[in-house]
Amino acid sequence: MRKDDKNKEPVTDQDIEDMLDNATSFSGEPMTEHDRKIIREYLQKLYHKK
Repeated sequence: MRKDDKNKEPVTDQDIEDMLDNATSFSGEPMTEHDRKIIREYLQKLYHKK
């Protein structure tokens, strides 16, 4: 854990949904539901293991 991580609030599932809402695919198109599912699972594992 870095020292500046101590002051940060944990990332919630709603935060992850907000991230996905603001993301686009490589081509600039909105992400498909399949892409959202894969990325959501990755982000949940990344942020919730801390």
